[in-house]
Amino acid sequence: MAMCKPWIATAPLAFQTWEPVDPKDLSLSPDDPELVALQERIEALEASNLEQNEEKDAYLDALALLRKAFAIPHQRENALGDKFAMFLWVEGVSQKYIQLMSELRPLALVILAYMCVMLKDCDHYWYITG
Repeated sequence: MAMCKPWIATAPLAFQTWEPVDPKDLSLSPDDPELVALQERIEALEASNLEQNEEKDAYLDALALLRKAFAIPHQRENALGDKFAMFLWVEGVSQKYIQLMSELRPLALVILAYMCVMLKDCDHYWYITG
């Protein structure tokens, strides 16, 4: 999605685009301690070659986006709803992370499971239900 934003911004559905705000305080999310603990575990992993380093970076980037997405609805100023926060993650994850997810790598799936918590919180939107 991020690659297509310039094209979408000039198309008839340009009104659907939005620029996410960076949350100022990630700790406002009640789920942040769990995400921080996961981040610390990933950071502690040993990477012995370039491929493992790229994999670890993809996990950390996806998790950083997830922390932002969880924090956005809890910001005191410029808070966006949970639906927009969820799309921040969906639109922002790297192609490398998507590849790792498609390979069913355990850490990629753990991060996806956390994202599913946010997805469940959006279940009241008719186009996300179920």
